Amino acid sequence: MEQDNLEYKEPSNGGYEKQINEGNYNDFQMIGIAPKKIVSRAGFSLFILSLVVLGVQTLLDVLVRSTAPQIVDTNWYVWALTAISIVGIGFPVYHVLMRKIPDSPKGEVVKLKPSRFLMIFFISYMAMYFTNLLSTVLTVLISLIKGEELVNPVADAILGGNFFITLLYAAVVAPIIEELIFRKLLLDKVRRFGEKPAILITGVAFGLFHMNLSQFFYASVLGFIFAYVVLKTNTIKYAILLHMMINFSSSIMAPVLTNGKFIFIGLIFLWIITAITLGVVFSILNFKKLKLEKYQPVMKTASFFFNPGMILYFLSCLVMIIYVTVS
Repeated sequence: MEQDNLEYKEPSNGGYEKQINEGNYNDFQMIGIAPKKIVSRAGFSLFILSLVVLGVQTLLDVLVRSTAPQIVDTNWYVWALTAISIVGIGFPVYHVLMRKIPDSPKGEVVKLKPSRFLMIFFISYMAMYFTNLLSTVLTVLISLIKGEELVNPVADAILGGNFFITLLYAAVVAPIIEELIFRKLLLDKVRRFGEKPAILITGVAFGLFHMNLSQFFYASVLGFIFAYVVLKTNTIKYAILLHMMINFSSSIMAPVLTNGKFIFIGLIFLWIITAITLGVVFSILNFKKLKLEKYQPVMKTASFFFNPGMILYFLSCLVMIIYVTVS
């Protein structure tokens, strides 16, 4: 078995951090797999997942258009295509691949008080809103360069789809599946490297998985926050609930802002201003309280991203982002 040459040094502050570092060191000694190989295998599994999802969607779309083209124009077609490719086929394949990678050690489940949970929600909402503004600015600039409006596949799906089907998939199914993919299966494998690398890996991978510029930035930032919550509580239930609430608010607001009455639009703007204000206040009050446990480094930071598996995954997603952007 391939072993990494790890030099363990006892942390100066002892206590819980000492236990974490000892567990980190002993974990790699027990599993006997090079750290870089663990990340690379996880990246390769994500790469296969993206290929399966894109492949199934393409094949089904070609089949439907050649046999029953009238289905393409229905308001449930896009969501059915997405559900079949990700939930029905992609996720099971990904789950089988990720099972070959040993899980990381983790502590006991920690309960969040309702007030604490709501505070995290408002912080998440605020972070999503401001990073979405960055995406909007970039898409506007690209639209000006292209000379035509940049397509936002998510907005088109929400506005053009059946409201109840959209709500069911976006606010229930997608949060569960995506959290299982990134904050359960993936995070369980890479949290052994330390909280900071685990947050960065899962967050960036989550942002890229959306495969469009409009969602990349805010999805990555939300991925960072959700991963932090999972690492601190050792359960994905809070991340799933946060994800559901974020998606629910987005799914509800888009149709109302487009076709709603003035009073409803006013209420939504009031909600946005209130939520963002609370998010900013809570972020300021809690910024110094953010703590990431320190682990003994087992490889260079660049190695978490520059390995065969992750490179394949990143390149495949970037190619799709560029294709969606310029097409």
